[in-house]
Amino acid sequence: MEAFLIEPGGYCFGVKMALQKAMDAAKGGKAYCLGRLVHNEKTLESLSRSGVVTIDEREVGLSEAIDHLPSGSTIVFSAHGHDPKLEEKAKGKGLIIVDATCPFVRANVLAAAKSGHVAYIGSKGHAEAEAFLASTKVDAFYDVKSGRLEAYGSPSHIIAQTTLSEAEIEEGVAKIRGSFPEAKLIKGRCEETKTRQEAVERACSRARTLVIIGSSSSSNANKLLQIGRSHGIVSYLAEDAKGIEGKKLIPPVGIACSASSDYRDCLGCLNYVDSL
Repeated sequence: MEAFLIEPGGYCFGVKMALQKAMDAAKGGKAYCLGRLVHNEKTLESLSRSGVVTIDEREVGLSEAIDHLPSGSTIVFSAHGHDPKLEEKAKGKGLIIVDATCPFVRANVLAAAKSGHVAYIGSKGHAEAEAFLASTKVDAFYDVKSGRLEAYGSPSHIIAQTTLSEAEIEEGVAKIRGSFPEAKLIKGRCEETKTRQEAVERACSRARTLVIIGSSSSSNANKLLQIGRSHGIVSYLAEDAKGIEGKKLIPPVGIACSASSDYRDCLGCLNYVDSL
């Protein structure tokens, strides 16, 4: 069956950096990742085999988790950023800290500190959004999931979560400017997110089926899936080739890889579709 890869694929720059930091941290013994390093179960399983223990924020409070770690333990903060209070607590307990925050995520926090009065566009509950809100005093918050704008002051600048879609950011900017017309967007999607989303947009003119390799818990993977479906194309989200076995595939099949997925899983999916 005809299939093609949608480039770029594989781990993005920020994820590669975070993975390397986590694996380096575990070379001298077990390291604990405070929160999921990235939102991809297969990647976390691979880290586990390298000695990185994931403390899943969905299962236990991260502050409570710090209480139970022995003094001198190595902890890794995730690529999505973190609450500064957690870092203060970890330092106070004598833990060794490795910060794997994505540079683009960190740049958003620094831009907010420099700009002063900021409105934030994000997905409530997502690790990146929660870390930003814990790190920054915002004047307004637009939640892309509910479409609600909460205003606490008068923002002059707008910053958006790095993994959102262009449509979500545009909608948020319009909502914020409805109340604060002078507010300017200064930080939106990171370049990695933008490049991948634009590549999938272009592929929609060629593909009749889209397969997005990624996790259902991944924001960037779900945005790629939404792009395909918005074009009326049969679109699937799968962690690897096993996830599309038995699915109806209409050629040509375009295969895209989320920023937190291993490129080898994309190649495996391509080989599977080619064999049909």
